[in-house]
Amino acid sequence: MASQKSYSLSALVIKRKNIGDGDKVLTVFTRQKGKVRLLAKGIRKVGSRRAPHLELFSHVDLFVHKGRTWDLITDATATSIYETKLPTLAHVSVAYCMAEVIDAMLPDNEAHEEVFTLFIASMNELIKTPEEDTLLRLAQFLREFLILTGYERSQSQVKGVSEYVHQIELLIERKIKTVKLLSYLKEK
Repeated sequence: MASQKSYSLSALVIKRKNIGDGDKVLTVFTRQKGKVRLLAKGIRKVGSRRAPHLELFSHVDLFVHKGRTWDLITDATATSIYETKLPTLAHVSVAYCMAEVIDAMLPDNEAHEEVFTLFIASMNELIKTPEEDTLLRLAQFLREFLILTGYERSQSQVKGVSEYVHQIELLIERKIKTVKLLSYLKEK
């Protein structure tokens, strides 16, 4: 049985940042706690057993120990690694955009179970989506995300990706960086 200093999470890795020589701070979006930043010690070392499980867009089951500054990932088991299933640059660009929106819009340590379910479902649908329909899939995700977070009414008219991105940029008061990747899709 886990002590009070340890807990389990079901999470999707949405962001990584290198710290020191062998560590990373991972931003994960969890069903139980919402967006959380966790320290993965030794993950950048060649022999790390956790490294393959903690790639970007991995759906993982984590065992975490509470630390002083950062909570530490002690065990990780991948449920699904979406990064390897995304077939084209268009699919990867859309996945990055979805992750960036979640990271920018949601506060830390606040559970959003409906958004977590939407994100998992959207990643599963994105894998099956033909390349020419990836922007449509992103527009559907952004619309549902804004409805679930209370920034859009469900009766409102469906918009294009650029309108949703503009609305989100006004809310977060900065530009979404992954839009540059999406411009590749508009040119095709």
